[in-house]
Amino acid sequence: MKSFSGWYRKMWLHVRKAGSKCAGLVRGVKRLIPKWVAPALFAVALTLAVKAYYKPQLSAEVAVSDLVSYSVDDKGSQFVLYLVDRFPSGQARIISPKKITFKSRDDVQQTGDYLQIIKILLSNLGRAASKNVRAGIGVPDGWHLVTSSNVKVVTEAETESAGDHPAYKIVEIPSLAAGEAAVITLTHTCGCGSAEGSAGSGEGKLFLATQEPGRGFRPLLFLVDEEGSAADATAASMKEVLDLEQGYFPGNTTGFWAEGINVKQGATSPTVDSIEHFEVKVQEGKDGQQVTLTTDRTVPFD
Repeated sequence: MKSFSGWYRKMWLHVRKAGSKCAGLVRGVKRLIPKWVAPALFAVALTLAVKAYYKPQLSAEVAVSDLVSYSVDDKGSQFVLYLVDRFPSGQARIISPKKITFKSRDDVQQTGDYLQIIKILLSNLGRAASKNVRAGIGVPDGWHLVTSSNVKVVTEAETESAGDHPAYKIVEIPSLAAGEAAVITLTHTCGCGSAEGSAGSGEGKLFLATQEPGRGFRPLLFLVDEEGSAADATAASMKEVLDLEQGYFPGNTTGFWAEGINVKQGATSPTVDSIEHFEVKVQEGKDGQQVTLTTDRTVPFD
């Protein structure tokens, strides 16, 4: 028992001596490191943490819709127009139906054309401004591009299309603050009727507001900013994007041109009434199967 006690004391002395040497080594290393290094390392760590938290987050939502118009009376002076809101899930519903009534059929010319509309909502969902945002927007032949006031179109001339890739324009946003958005609208008139009445948007056309103040290709080719942040496009419904656009730009009137109806020069302005509940039977696909589109619900529609 005595020998064990002596061995234990020797081991304890060795451990204390080794611990003392280690403590001395740590003190020596600390003397070699300047006092300003620790605060500097803390400041660097804090800066990296802040930058990781306060950073931009680009988002892009794309909505596709078709504008349809047709006459609803024998006199040819009353028309219905509506947007077919195409959901990413392969469903659709009617939004923003309008009834347009002219005083006489002599005041209007029906062309049979319809309008395709694509809206791209670019937003910054992060906590810091996204600077020098650049986006490539596909603009095939016959399509027109319109942007919100905070977007600058850098390339005035479209690049030539190559193979399956459409011509495109580059748009630039100098700075997109946290919570700010920009809207890019692409439209294309499908000439399904007489060429005589195929005037451009605003030329003899009615503009129908969907919000008062207060498909064939991937339109968004790329979206980046100076920090390398990037985002892919997410499909959304047109109603959702129109509501978001109204929220981001409460002072603007959003809507669409009444393609397919030309107001003749000197004609009396028609009355435009919103329709709360509306449905219509349309033929879908090659089989010609009838589908009832309505404002009340979504239905399968390719």
